[in-house]
Amino acid sequence: MRVLLQGRSDLFAVPAGDTTQIAGTMAGLAAAGVQADLSLEPRPDLGGYDLVHVFNLMRADEAVIQADNARYRRRPVVVTPLYWNRARLSGEGAGRWAGEQRLRARVLRAAAAVVVGAPGEADLLAQDFGPGLRCRVVPLGVQPPPAADPAPFRERYGLDGYVLCVARVAVHKNQLGLIRALSGLRLPLVFVGPVHEPAYHRLCREAAPRALFLGVVDEVTLWSAYAGARVHALASWCELPGLASLEAGVAGCNVVSTARGTAREYLGDGAWYCDPADPETIRGAVVAAYRADRDGRLVERLRRYTWERAGQGLKRVYEEVLARHHGA
Repeated sequence: MRVLLQGRSDLFAVPAGDTTQIAGTMAGLAAAGVQADLSLEPRPDLGGYDLVHVFNLMRADEAVIQADNARYRRRPVVVTPLYWNRARLSGEGAGRWAGEQRLRARVLRAAAAVVVGAPGEADLLAQDFGPGLRCRVVPLGVQPPPAADPAPFRERYGLDGYVLCVARVAVHKNQLGLIRALSGLRLPLVFVGPVHEPAYHRLCREAAPRALFLGVVDEVTLWSAYAGARVHALASWCELPGLASLEAGVAGCNVVSTARGTAREYLGDGAWYCDPADPETIRGAVVAAYRADRDGRLVERLRRYTWERAGQGLKRVYEEVLARHHGA
């Protein structure tokens, strides 16, 4: 079996959660014995490939071209939508939303399988596109942590007992909402991740002049930051489920997550949840998590989520799709 994964054109130039997910997926497929390559081109040559797997329908204009190219060349298409309704859940981008939704619907309805990370993600799709999509649940993996030492991060930045947020700096991730909710508490705040929206970044810096905004850091520094944080907080408008929350949890950090999306389906009762539109719930969740002792139960829960298991699940989906395709 030879599969071509397709992502947005700036997957590596502008890294985000789908960058991490695709890398983990490729590792998991390799472990499952599936030959998987990656293309960021709109219309790649599909010679020698049995199937095309398109990621990220939030970039509807790119995804529809990739999916149409596969269908034109008579290759079945599997879609990982990474979908949430930006207009409904955050009020962001409503002007273009209706036109983009028509493109998303076109890809989803023609897909041989729609791979979601949890049943709640299938529910989000059904709300907007109706029943009948060929949804298959394949849980994501989480990178096992190295033997992370909190000391280097603490010593380098002189911080202890800090609240960490690992995410690209963008409206979707709601760093400004987190900053405003924690105003007056004097908790050290550390933000790690690339700046996707410079104007929003400036607003965050102005609202929290004493916070650390470190941008992209190397892997050793990242895991040291996780290990040393008192709380990791991700108060996004939606997460599916939020790979940084999983990484923080498996590193032993107390985790605060948005209640919107599928985080609860992974984290269960091992995390604290907030409504991104309600500052009081953000503040309350962070304070409760900050005061709580670290609990190893979440680490144990998250160990079941591996990229190897995700690769095996995807392989079964691909086999089902190809059997149906060749039997048609």
